[in-house]
Amino acid sequence: MRVSVFLASLLIGASLSAAFVDHLGARVGISKAIMSEHDSSKVDTKEIESLGPIYDLSAVFNVTDEGFLHTFKPYIDYSGRYYDSRIINVATLGLYFPMGSWKGFKPYAAAGVGYSFLNWRSAPLNNTSSKNSASDSISGSLEGGLNYQINDMFDLTFGARFDAYRLETKFKTEDYTTTQSDNFALSALVGLRFYFDRNPQDISDESHQEALPVVAVAAATTTALAVVPLCDLDNIKRRVYFDYNSPDIAVKSTPDMDIVADCLKDHPDTKVEFEGHTDSIGSAAFNQKLSQKRSLSAKAYVAAKGVDVSRIMTSGRGEMDPIATNKTADGRAQNRRVDIYFIDAKVPVLFDYNSASLKGEVSKLAGILSYMQKNPQSSITIVGYTDKIGSQNFNLKLSKKRADAVRKFLVGNGIEKSRIKMIGRGKLEPVADNETAEGRAQNRRAEMKLRH
Repeated sequence: MRVSVFLASLLIGASLSAAFVDHLGARVGISKAIMSEHDSSKVDTKEIESLGPIYDLSAVFNVTDEGFLHTFKPYIDYSGRYYDSRIINVATLGLYFPMGSWKGFKPYAAAGVGYSFLNWRSAPLNNTSSKNSASDSISGSLEGGLNYQINDMFDLTFGARFDAYRLETKFKTEDYTTTQSDNFALSALVGLRFYFDRNPQDISDESHQEALPVVAVAAATTTALAVVPLCDLDNIKRRVYFDYNSPDIAVKSTPDMDIVADCLKDHPDTKVEFEGHTDSIGSAAFNQKLSQKRSLSAKAYVAAKGVDVSRIMTSGRGEMDPIATNKTADGRAQNRRVDIYFIDAKVPVLFDYNSASLKGEVSKLAGILSYMQKNPQSSITIVGYTDKIGSQNFNLKLSKKRADAVRKFLVGNGIEKSRIKMIGRGKLEPVADNETAEGRAQNRRAEMKLRH
């Protein structure tokens, strides 16, 4: 009865929560029981089976798109072990950790706590009766294994599982009593995992479409191309320098920082990143901290000129990226620097519902493409988004497809892959109300950030 209730609850819960289910699993295998005896007597329990089949049903959930519960996914699990006339059932709640991919296999680990209970279908031994003096227990489980993707919906899975509990049974004859304890179980499992949204078939896929050349785009539309609002780079030095062992901007470089600040004030949609560097003198840890201090010094300088700090990003590279030899004083002086990168947010390209096809939106990319072709030092980050319809897992994958559609257009028109970074954010960070059709249309987008 308890088994039926739990299985029904599992299936109903999974169907009602389909928007949050990552995958369902069904497995079978073999289990080895590890037992002990107490109050030993002439009752012989050696004939009690300790090896038998096991079945396992599970559901793993996506409850958030980021954070701890995205990395360590909650799961529920129910398993039954059949040791001849003895049945041990374990219900578990825990965390499931996918560990990336290795040669086509995807390792995973899981740990949980739960509830176990024991039933006897018949008398365990001749001339004895049984009584469960402790037929239920708190349990703990650990598991590790490998998944292998068969197709878009199914994985073949292999796992090894360890369960700990304490379930006691008293065996009685007319003259003697023995208590047996089930303490642990080791199990080997094989089965299938069914994924709800891993590769939805109704999403438009541009993997086999050729990127449209800019010439064709310009000829096909009369819409004005997107204008890229850039600072006057010809009048800006993209690098400022520092004295030896100093986090303060050298006096000779402060006029250049003034020009950077003026540029940012004139272009309120433009952000800036200061990337700090050092020469090779000193330890790597010391130089890393010094490079970060130099980038923060540049940030403080332009902030004091009236630039909002939310538009300023900083990073430190230590001694890792020299632009000159560290064997001479002149070379080391060139390496003590902060590199300046401007980041411009562009008008987003929009997508139809459930689609990752650019269609007529390619015209908006022509200005960015032209700039990247003329400025090979520039790079771009493409961030895909969706509306809120559909599960979190579905939307995350769809947003990545949208970002990839833009990437394929740029690569197809001659931009090197190494200059493009691609991110999917799913339904996070909406720019409009997801409760209206107009708002959802604005949220189905890909945004580009040009770093130059």
